[in-house]
Amino acid sequence: MTGHVDCASDEIGSTRKRTDTSVYSVLFNNLHQEWSNVFAACAANRLMLYKIDDFRNELTGEKNERTTLLQCYEDGDENETYYTCCWCSKKNALIPYIACAGAKGVVRVLNCKKKDFCGALVGHGGEINDLRAHPKLLNIIASASKDLSVRLWNVSNGVCVAIFAGARGHRNDVLSVDFHPELHICPESGRKDVVVIASGGMDNAVKVWSTRGANVSKSIENSEYWEDEIVEFPTAQIRAPEFSTFHAHNHFVDCVRYFGDVIFSKSVENKILAWTPDFFLPDHDGKFKKSFRKLKSFNLVDAENWWVRFSLAKECSVLCCGNTRGVVRLWKFNNDDDADDDSSSSSSDADDDDDASVEEIEEEDGKIEKDRDKLGVKKIDEPAGGDTLDKEKMKTRDTIAKKWKKDAIIVGRKLKESTDLKGLPNGTVVRQAEVSRDGKIVLAGCDGGFIYRWDLEVPLLNLI
Repeated sequence: MTGHVDCASDEIGSTRKRTDTSVYSVLFNNLHQEWSNVFAACAANRLMLYKIDDFRNELTGEKNERTTLLQCYEDGDENETYYTCCWCSKKNALIPYIACAGAKGVVRVLNCKKKDFCGALVGHGGEINDLRAHPKLLNIIASASKDLSVRLWNVSNGVCVAIFAGARGHRNDVLSVDFHPELHICPESGRKDVVVIASGGMDNAVKVWSTRGANVSKSIENSEYWEDEIVEFPTAQIRAPEFSTFHAHNHFVDCVRYFGDVIFSKSVENKILAWTPDFFLPDHDGKFKKSFRKLKSFNLVDAENWWVRFSLAKECSVLCCGNTRGVVRLWKFNNDDDADDDSSSSSSDADDDDDASVEEIEEEDGKIEKDRDKLGVKKIDEPAGGDTLDKEKMKTRDTIAKKWKKDAIIVGRKLKESTDLKGLPNGTVVRQAEVSRDGKIVLAGCDGGFIYRWDLEVPLLNLI
């Protein structure tokens, strides 16, 4: 461990020192290359931006680690508590923006370059627990709220694009949300503009939503050109998810993240689960899906508290998560190009772990079946019922199936022993662990207002 930052310090401009200064969110900027060494942190009613500005002493040749506070925004309401933040941008703009939200249920958007407040996104009826930006559409963000809904926003003009909630939606607080990294083809319109979202909540459920539908899929495009300040934008209402399960976890699902087509989710059961929902959007028949395929479990220790969130660095295939004892555990996926990618290799590797069978299919009625394909990829050259699919649709399905198989194999391979980062005071609760894009720096946002930093001598690309 190379050092720490005290977010509760009065030196950063606070009018009074609060005791509830847990750092609930720490996030590197992976969307803007020139800001890749900047990370954001939320504590109490403040949002802080820090720059990692390391340099080497020309006389001694020693490396000096330095973390500098760039900007600090403090909410005017002393009772506000920010729980989450996400980096984003306006349409066709390279300027970094950041959105933050928390106890008051309002998303606030800030221009980091101009150091200016841009606006507030109002609509939720409860606390906002998570914010995420779409990797391809940087002006589109999703928010997960205590009001049982997920909302889709356009930060360019403040429009609420869609609301995901209804009779088949979450039955308790929505704690986490994440975007699938790709845009999907809408089966009805044939347009590649469908956004897919995964959400987890206090009802133990993980749900996958989409903006499919001839009219709904156009909502994002229509929001880009909406300038009417009098007439309210016709927000799309999605009342039923594409997929839902209550059997991935037995308790609150406080963190959900996508790794390609694979979903990683965590509860308070001392494990992170990697799995895939059992449906493909291009040939989705519109029926409610329940089954999923479990790929691997990542075991944790002393992580029974909820709101202990993990982080995925997709570029270096690293997973990291803290616990309630001041330890951050790291895993590295084996995604070498030379590795064997056939299904039997992936299946045998996963079978070494009792919780990691790629063949396992769990349904909400408790029934367990064996699929004819060990990786769970449906045969795409035999359309059901003898229907003939056009070549373009067949090509799309084939591409999706191959990509899903590649992601599943990477996650399903047998891992070497995990690595634990220590050095924090015993009993420190790590609320959010974060790893840099290149795998060289690991951050831990903790209770008490502290952010701890580790510099790894060997990047995580080669560590494990």
